[in-house]
Amino acid sequence: SYWEDVFRIILNSKFKNFNGIMIPTNFSFVEKGLSDKIFYYKELFEKQGFIFHLSCSIDGIDDYETRPYKGKEKISISNVLDQVERFKAGLHPMVSPTFLKNFKKNADFWISVTKRFDDTPMLLEVRNNFWDNESFKNLITFMLYFFKKLYTDVLDCDLDTFAKSYFCFDKSCRKYNCSLIEFPHILQRMSCSFQSTIFIRVSDLSFIPCHRLGYPQFIYGQLIENNGQLVYQEKNLDFHIAAMTHNPSSFIPKCANCSIKAFCIKGCMGSQFENNEDPFIPLDNICQLEK
Repeated sequence: SYWEDVFRIILNSKFKNFNGIMIPTNFSFVEKGLSDKIFYYKELFEKQGFIFHLSCSIDGIDDYETRPYKGKEKISISNVLDQVERFKAGLHPMVSPTFLKNFKKNADFWISVTKRFDDTPMLLEVRNNFWDNESFKNLITFMLYFFKKLYTDVLDCDLDTFAKSYFCFDKSCRKYNCSLIEFPHILQRMSCSFQSTIFIRVSDLSFIPCHRLGYPQFIYGQLIENNGQLVYQEKNLDFHIAAMTHNPSSFIPKCANCSIKAFCIKGCMGSQFENNEDPFIPLDNICQLEK
């Protein structure tokens, strides 16, 4: 399979400054009976001193209904969480207008998960062009409900410690990974991970900025076969350099002059390209979402 080929390439290669891989996944492999095989590679990586980390993207208790998987197989949330515990995986539900329609049910579910794993999920706002006034209100209602329950029902700490742990006023106190309310975010880069990691598309071994920018014009390299060996072929380096050095807080006038730039997690370049035909220009409703 493609992913096994990629694992073998990584394990047999000598990348400089390489310390491991992180795989975002919806854990559909659990229902396909592949857990043991993937766990085998996790142990293989770790024996060689590499990190092998999975981050589980399920949105809530009814995830398979709100965000169907390929093949539309029904995902057992219980089985998924058992494997999350086995793999010591992270959790990153995608907070979207659909997620927020059942905000109380989803909030209660994630509170129960927090109790089980002693950590909150990394709640990620989906920065697509589908937010409106109703979903803005639902987001605020969800946050107030979720964090009140978290503070009163789960955490055994005073208010000052809670604020330091979540709002990250003091990075040394940070325990929880919850990007919805972490600040400040004033960085000399984008807040997502594409400027600090390498993305390889498994199906064709292309190097792409991120999973949302896998369009042909943004591919900046590819592993190709040459005389029985895999060779790296450079492609669109101009865009790659521009994307890797992009900082909206400095480069985009709208962002540079914005009153909340210290708290904004910034837009998604893939979504911006799909809506603006330009990955560098922010979407107006995402600006409103952050405000």
